[in-house]
Amino acid sequence: MNPLVTYMIAPLLIWAGIFGYLFWLDMRLRALEKRLEEEARR
Repeated sequence: MNPLVTYMIAPLLIWAGIFGYLFWLDMRLRALEKRLEEEARR
C-alpha cells in the first residue's frame, strides 16, 4: 500500500464518519421532535 494513498484516504474516512454521525443525529432529533409534537396534541 502506497503511504500517499493512505494519507489521502484517511481524512476522507474521518470526514465520512463525522458527516454520517451528524446526519444520523439529525434524523434522531427530527424523529424526537415529531414524537413530542404528537404527544403535545393529545
